Amino acid sequence: MGYVLSSGTADLFEEFLASQRPRVSTQGYVSLEGRARRMLTWFETEEVDLFEVGIAEALRYQAWLSEHVDDEGRAYTTGTMHNYLKTARRFFDYLVATERVKSNPFQELRYPRLSSHLSRNFLSEAQIGMCQHSWQVTCSNL
Repeated sequence: MGYVLSSGTADLFEEFLASQRPRVSTQGYVSLEGRARRMLTWFETEEVDLFEVGIAEALRYQAWLSEHVDDEGRAYTTGTMHNYLKTARRFFDYLVATERVKSNPFQELRYPRLSSHLSRNFLSEAQIGMCQHSWQVTCSNL
């Protein structure tokens, strides 16, 4: 999945990544690099000037994420959408910090609601019985 950026965008991309390297783990850096490259490719494909991105463009990007399918035909999960939106927010925070833009339109977005999952870490009935037995033995020895 090689997304190729124009030279100006590629330079900005590299500068952004260099600023983020000390702030993330190695694995986080690799993930950030892929998501940021994909995001910047979207803006280039849509012919959106990065320094002119407003709330309308941020909403279009969010809508695209909700409709996009990966190489295997699967829609992005809500968690994946969150990660891409957080990357966009981080990138535009960088543009604000380096005084290239005045505001970050991704700060204004409402993120899609994450579903709540039940924990997969639970005790079986047998394990509960063992804990109760262990507790009774411990208490009787007091």
